[in-house]
Amino acid sequence: MRRSPITRLAANERDLRRLAENAPLGLFLLDEERQCVYCNATARQILSLTIGPLPQAPWREALAEDLAAAREP
Repeated sequence: MRRSPITRLAANERDLRRLAENAPLGLFLLDEERQCVYCNATARQILSLTIGPLPQAPWREALAEDLAAAREP
């Protein structure tokens, strides 16, 4: 029996969410206003974020210090 396109789409979305959540890399998703709308467990660990709502500060500013430090020789 063939699955409907909606069922296949839902299964693909579940697989993608599972992959993102279990990735060994820090992943986060920003909206059009550069506000973080998703952050996987690895990214939360790297950024020292606790479980709960994500900070709504612009990420570009929040990570500016780390970016500057990474660029130092």
